[in-house]
Amino acid sequence: MVIQLKGRELTKLLRVKEVRALILCEGFRETEYLKAIAKRLGLYEDLSDVVVTDAEGINTLRTQVLPSILSLIVERVVMRTRIIATIIDADRMSVEDRIESLKDSLSSRGHRAIKKEHICDNVWKFSITRDVGEIHVVMAVNGVFEEPLTRFETHEFEDHILYLKILENQVAKEEIMRAKRSKELVSETDISLIENSDRNNLEKAFKHIICILHQLTKTRK
Repeated sequence: MVIQLKGRELTKLLRVKEVRALILCEGFRETEYLKAIAKRLGLYEDLSDVVVTDAEGINTLRTQVLPSILSLIVERVVMRTRIIATIIDADRMSVEDRIESLKDSLSSRGHRAIKKEHICDNVWKFSITRDVGEIHVVMAVNGVFEEPLTRFETHEFEDHILYLKILENQVAKEEIMRAKRSKELVSETDISLIENSDRNNLEKAFKHIICILHQLTKTRK
């Protein structure tokens, strides 16, 4: 698994290396947690031909990075990559609306996504059929829509970190009731919970991330 390549550096790697899949995250924090979760679950080595990077925001991912990578595949500049996974915040949308928004954005740029398939909670897969064959786009949406996090208007990756802290009894209910969003109750040191938390709690809090990791290890076989 290669982390944090961008721009020309990323394009060069996709052109010359045997990169089977690319994971585009909305932000840097997602890349760090994804790597930590892969290591905790013993999947890291199975993802050696997967590249992970952050797109520095949903708008950049939606309008620049993802369409550009798809075009490189269609033009046969990138030869092997046929799976692109995206991890994005729901923000103020529902999971379904965020998925449709990204799909519509791709269609408006000439990449019509078809064959919609619900894989697991917050995760959908689409196929784009072009002359090079099928390109699979797996879309995962960040956001916990369970109590007590339903009170937040904005849903983001930090929802999952906070949810794990709740499951691990690492945060007081009073703090949650005072907060306006999950990000207020998350710190840089919380990533240690990935290694130290109960595995069942980890799988419950980050099931959409784990779903993507299992999808990518399954397609390798």
